[in-house]
Amino acid sequence: MPLLVFVPVGASLVGCVVLLRYHPDGTPRPLLWTGLGLQLAAHLLTVAMWGRWQSLGPGHPLRPVRRGRRLLRHAPGARGA
Repeated sequence: MPLLVFVPVGASLVGCVVLLRYHPDGTPRPLLWTGLGLQLAAHLLTVAMWGRWQSLGPGHPLRPVRRGRRLLRHAPGARGA
């Protein structure tokens, strides 16, 4: 189920590439290439920054913990790790 996130991300990237060929009349070419470049930069920076955290195990000390999980873990009567 978590891999379904790649469907809209891939579709937006493919759509951006398709727009280089099929674009509205009068659209400046540099604007099209800027859009593709920014989208690629966003994907690459996401992989570089967020991908490292996702590769760490769930209990790894460097992995960020959401506040709700931390509160649940220390709640009275909470079991497990």
